Amino acid sequence: MRRLLRLAALIAFAATSSAAPVTVKEIDFLLRQQTPEAEILQQLEARGLLGPFDAAAEQQLKGKGASAGLLTILRSGSLLLSPQQTAAAQRRAEPQSVPVPPDARAVAAPAMLSPDHILRQLEGKLVAMQGDELKPFDAQSLRNVRLFVFYNSAAWCGPCRKFTPRLVQAYKVLKAAHPDFELIFLSSDRDEFNMLSYMRSARMPWPAMRLGTEAALKSQYCAQSIPWLVCVDRTGRALTTNGVDKKYLNPEEVLQATEYLLTQMK
Repeated sequence: MRRLLRLAALIAFAATSSAAPVTVKEIDFLLRQQTPEAEILQQLEARGLLGPFDAAAEQQLKGKGASAGLLTILRSGSLLLSPQQTAAAQRRAEPQSVPVPPDARAVAAPAMLSPDHILRQLEGKLVAMQGDELKPFDAQSLRNVRLFVFYNSAAWCGPCRKFTPRLVQAYKVLKAAHPDFELIFLSSDRDEFNMLSYMRSARMPWPAMRLGTEAALKSQYCAQSIPWLVCVDRTGRALTTNGVDKKYLNPEEVLQATEYLLTQMK
């Protein structure tokens, strides 16, 4: 239960965390994290299961070590949401257009409600490694991305150099399983030469913002400490608490929260 509570504490918005129905992907994730089945059942009883739970789902969870008892409960359908509850959950998961009163427009910027807010922030500013060089990267190729992770890091930072290989490994796994996810490097290197050397030596497979174009995103989602990992949706809404309160979180914890958030996305 402590693991579940910690994850919930890292995730900023209830619409994508524990208020959502439990999915087979989430159960898969919790089993891989060796969460006790009693705790998984507590979540199922509190939130319900978003179906269908079919033979393929059963085989998937069985392969992750689900007990016969847990599979029997899931197969019984007693925890499945009704069609009406399922439809309501799907409506809640859709992006909502929030009306802004005229006298509040200076505080709540309409641009933050746009489904293309992050794409507009990245347009014309991305580069990626091609061979040993940085080449322009088309932001429009990210049009279907729903979860962005920004990584503020630098070659001169020892903890960054230690964490980056771990992040490269995790990225390859997550990207293969979730094409609607992308990580963007926000460099805090002193110059482009050091940024290029860092990306090349770490074999970073993700795009980066061109040095000198990342200040606005850093100001919005990051503090001064690095390495800094933060999850953001395509509308510009921070999905991990460090993007809201600017308090440092261990990037390993944010990486775990990233995997959890991806399990919640359809």
